[in-house]
Amino acid sequence: MRTLIRYTLLLILIYVGSTVYFYHLSENQKIELEKEALIKKELSFLEQSQQNIQSGHVKSYRNKESFHSKDLDEAISQIEGHSKASNFVWQDHTGTTFAYAARGVDKNYYFANSYLIGFQPYETNKLWQPLVTLAIKKTYQFDQEQYGHKWQDIWQNSYQAYLFSYGDCEDHAILLADWLIEMGYDARVVIGRVPSGGHAWVILFHKGKEYLLEATDKRRPRSLGDFKLAKYAPEYQPKYQFNRTRFWAYTGANLTTRYSGANWIEASSYFPDSPWQATYKEASLAHPPRQ
Repeated sequence: MRTLIRYTLLLILIYVGSTVYFYHLSENQKIELEKEALIKKELSFLEQSQQNIQSGHVKSYRNKESFHSKDLDEAISQIEGHSKASNFVWQDHTGTTFAYAARGVDKNYYFANSYLIGFQPYETNKLWQPLVTLAIKKTYQFDQEQYGHKWQDIWQNSYQAYLFSYGDCEDHAILLADWLIEMGYDARVVIGRVPSGGHAWVILFHKGKEYLLEATDKRRPRSLGDFKLAKYAPEYQPKYQFNRTRFWAYTGANLTTRYSGANWIEASSYFPDSPWQATYKEASLAHPPRQ
């Protein structure tokens, strides 16, 4: 009789335990689904309002030419073979490069500076923390795998890059640079080449040194000492660099590991139609970013 009672109690405990476990599992799944739905809502908002968020104009330093982002699509449509390209270098009438434009998630074109919308996921005083977060949160994926074969290169702005779990080199670099800028550092997105082809990375100017930050690197730095000095990275061949408001072009004849100096020409300024912080508040939808 005692054996039967013990067996019955054991079955009851197993039933209660399994019920609690599956209820807990169900609640966790519900939370994850709610998070996923919220992210989709935020991404949908960002895509619908991207033209407002990233609207602005560039002004050439050389001849004071000014060009607004609303004119990009019309100008690009007149370029032969434009449908095959996603990025465009803009030159003034003297042939001097003064801006760079790329196609966004909403499939419209925007100036490169505008993808740095003034966003940081959370505050930190650790210089290496943004790179660690990227290593944990974001997975490298080619754009044609994410958006379809038709779209060879799509840029995410810094907030989109945080919400999307996947992205390629410029998406990683844009989020990293914008976050570092918000922390008060002189950081820029660099466009150039590596032995495998076109690439984007981040250059950090800090205490008289130039650090090259590979935003797609999934190693997790623990200090400034884990950052690579640009002069020891000759495999990276920079051509352009930009932050939120300025654009630089390299004019030297030879390859370089330097990201400042006479061969780097500050070619233009970018002026957003909305202030950076107002842009950020609009994009955030009043939902605090999740770490």
